[in-house]
Amino acid sequence: EETPVWSPDGRELAYAANRPGNPRALFRRAADGSATAVERKVWESSDHFHVNDWSPDGRTIVVEVRRPGTANDLLAIDVGTGKETVLLASTFEERQARFSRDGKWLAYASNESGKSEVYVQPYPALDARVSVSTAGGAEPIWSRDGRRLFYRSPTDIMAATATSASPLEFSSPRALFADRFLRTQGENHTHFDV
Repeated sequence: EETPVWSPDGRELAYAANRPGNPRALFRRAADGSATAVERKVWESSDHFHVNDWSPDGRTIVVEVRRPGTANDLLAIDVGTGKETVLLASTFEERQARFSRDGKWLAYASNESGKSEVYVQPYPALDARVSVSTAGGAEPIWSRDGRRLFYRSPTDIMAATATSASPLEFSSPRALFADRFLRTQGENHTHFDV
């Protein structure tokens, strides 16, 4: 089991897991550890994937899946039906997606510019992209109030503040402190939280 995320109400966990003789699957389970906290399969894939986030309305789990020919793609998985919807797919790596607290925006990292940068798009439309990082960025995390976006640059932990909601605009990112923390799980995991 790996890459667990909390449900919005804090009662469940969703995670990726391999089971003997079966494809990799997305599971959910009650977090209270009770005897009734059975593991329930939501979706399965023959490709390796990580769980990124659970939407604030509880209906969608975003996963990043590694597929031949398209690198890492972002998919929305319907929690009730297991239906997958492609959010972002290209020959570049889209990863580390996080919903804003109101569920209206999706932050993620992509290397389409030649290096990893942080972007935000409206959700579910994904019809307008806003660049957040300017000198490299990954592992975006929203503040609790949804006004700031934190991320890792190559050297620092950074923050950018949303200065307008319509259209969405961010302030220039500023360094909070030096990033001296290990990336023990490589580039496809998020190694911190706010």
